[in-house]
Amino acid sequence: MIITLTDNVQTQITRRKELEQRRDNRKDIADSYQKLTEISKLLKETATSFHLIQSRLTNDQIAEVMKQLQNIQNRLKESREKFLTEYRQVQKLGTVEKLVQDLQGFLGRSWASYVLAQTQPHFDLLNLVEKLPEVTVQGNTIDPLRHRLQSASSQLPQKESRLAQFDADLQELQNSLANLSGLSVEVTEFLRRVQKSAASIADLTDEVLVWCRENERAGTFKISFGQAR
Repeated sequence: MIITLTDNVQTQITRRKELEQRRDNRKDIADSYQKLTEISKLLKETATSFHLIQSRLTNDQIAEVMKQLQNIQNRLKESREKFLTEYRQVQKLGTVEKLVQDLQGFLGRSWASYVLAQTQPHFDLLNLVEKLPEVTVQGNTIDPLRHRLQSASSQLPQKESRLAQFDADLQELQNSLANLSGLSVEVTEFLRRVQKSAASIADLTDEVLVWCRENERAGTFKISFGQAR
């Protein structure tokens, strides 16, 4: 009787441990699945952005993306293989998630670099000529364009429409400044000195004067006394 009772108790203890282990396993599986779902969503967003901007990246940048993707794939494979015996993969999957976040960050920086290269020449020109009459009359058009283009570098495209909007805005800004592109060295230097309040009569060369008299630009500039240099 005592032996039987002892065996029954031991059986119950074993059964309870098994149930507790199953419960722990279910939680481990659920936690791992949740983390894997988060990684899948992040990886899908990253892959979409890469597909959209790949043609805008350098060969070195593309090679780096492919290298990081291969590393992520290897880590996921390791986790999948170990899952057969280790249900709790949250920590290992957390490492994978960090790798995907790093890749997304790299793509973001690469995109920002591309945007800067495309927009900076136009912004530099705009800073020089934004007070000229042919530019001020386009203020309601140019100001929103400049704002959207400046914001584009911080927004990694997720949709084709966002990329198309950037291209359209860039082209529209370029068209708005078309008649001011290709300024001569003398005119460009003159405008830079005006910006710094350092221009003088000596800077008004024949070429600069001819340019100032075009399109009623002359009235934009004022002459005043300054300190002798």
